[in-house]
Amino acid sequence: MAFPFKNLEDFKIEFEPRHEELRIRARRFAEIELKPRLFRIEKTGKIPRELIRKAGAEGFLGIGIPKIYGGVEGDLRDLAIVIEEIARISPAFGLTILVTYLFTIPVLLHGTEEQKKLLKKIVQGETYACHAATEPGGGSDLAGIRSIARRSEGGWILRGHKRFISGVDWADYFLILARALDASPEKRSRNLTFFIIERGHEKLRIILDECMGARGLSVGQIIMKDVYVPDSNVLGEIGQGLKIALETYSRMRIGAAALAVGIIQSSLESSLRYSLRRRAFGKPIIEFQSNQFKIVDVLSKLTASRLMLYWAANISKRSPRDLPIASSMAKLYSSGAAEDSAIKAIEIHGGLGVLVNALIERFLRDSEIVKMIEGTGEIQRIIIFRELLKRMEMLKDYY
Repeated sequence: MAFPFKNLEDFKIEFEPRHEELRIRARRFAEIELKPRLFRIEKTGKIPRELIRKAGAEGFLGIGIPKIYGGVEGDLRDLAIVIEEIARISPAFGLTILVTYLFTIPVLLHGTEEQKKLLKKIVQGETYACHAATEPGGGSDLAGIRSIARRSEGGWILRGHKRFISGVDWADYFLILARALDASPEKRSRNLTFFIIERGHEKLRIILDECMGARGLSVGQIIMKDVYVPDSNVLGEIGQGLKIALETYSRMRIGAAALAVGIIQSSLESSLRYSLRRRAFGKPIIEFQSNQFKIVDVLSKLTASRLMLYWAANISKRSPRDLPIASSMAKLYSSGAAEDSAIKAIEIHGGLGVLVNALIERFLRDSEIVKMIEGTGEIQRIIIFRELLKRMEMLKDYY
């Protein structure tokens, strides 16, 4: 027994030849399509919409989605590889891709056949969709959601305020979490339900905010004042929202960890290139032991983060019930490592590291975003500890 897991088999990391082919293809996309546009994206705060269509054509938006809905083969291992390579150049665009999965995964798992028809255009990049759960009063306590849905003839009337919604400016469809008022009042979480809302509703208002990191991906607020949603747009069953949300977030924490690994990789590469080229006191600064130690620390964190990422992605296939604890550990460690690696990269670059035009300081800005998405470090620790407690019975039986 390898507590809190069953045995050593749970620590296997396995890949197939197609995974390396996918990695090469994702890196080529990042180098050719993203890298030449990176400076302009950072300066304007706008990602060209054509890039999401190109990503869709590459299959990056449809990983693990059946071909009948326009998707391609794959699982969380494939998604981790793609997001890591994209984030090496642009974490913002990596997050732009991930946002679509916050819509497509729950629709694929719980949607009706009619709702699944939306998937094809989304995975091809022709339309865009986002996920709206967080509110001004909090985002971690989903059971405390205050947006409400009241019964109406043939549907529901939604009122509420969503905040920190990524991709809100592009979205053609929103997956909204609200409290269905005619559901059982016995427990807060039982009322929560997801609703699909199409953009353009006259009583749905969008307000854009400005974020310090992930520049290029819009973030904003959604205000709903008596927005009518037909019964056909309810995702899953009434009161199933919390279950759907947790199921989705366990998978998406793999994507968040992959964003962090991409940032660490870029921090390492930039630090090596610069320290080999920059000279001080008559020699390259890489010859100074302080810089060598920083680079070694970044490399070590990169390796550990990547191994945890790939391990968590693999465990989703081998032992899905272990995904919540594995993905939370991967996200917790790698996001902290990304922040630390970004700071070391800035220190190695010296004055250049704090110049906006040098695009080095963005590592730190983007790492802070990665720390927040899919739950802060504190939330990950809560998830991990709760999962650990569930396994205490295993330990009791073992001894």
